[in-house]
Amino acid sequence: MNNLWGGEGAESTEELDWETHTEGELKKKNNMQKFEPVGRKLLVLPLHEENYKTSVGIELVQLDFLKVKVVEVSEEYRHMYSPGDILVISKNSGVGQAYNGENCLWIDAKAAPEGDVWFIVREDEV
Repeated sequence: MNNLWGGEGAESTEELDWETHTEGELKKKNNMQKFEPVGRKLLVLPLHEENYKTSVGIELVQLDFLKVKVVEVSEEYRHMYSPGDILVISKNSGVGQAYNGENCLWIDAKAAPEGDVWFIVREDEV
């Protein structure tokens, strides 16, 4: 068996008894994590949106904004946002973070220009 430097003397992760490890290590093994944002942060998932085509075939591309779905909300902003909310942010906002198999972004929950959120998308209830 190899140790950390490739020599003899340590077990590989496949051979470890997972019952003797911490809960965090077990979650890593199952690739499931739970992040709780702090302060003004939101964890969001960018949504792929098709470009709009006009009746004469001109394709309009959205270059400035990006729709995102809220994944995790800090305690400070739970009164304003909920997981599942759809927000619009600037395309170059946020810091990338892999989260449970998805490519997410950390953004500032404050409204633009101090933060990253331009508006919340609400469906009409008419």
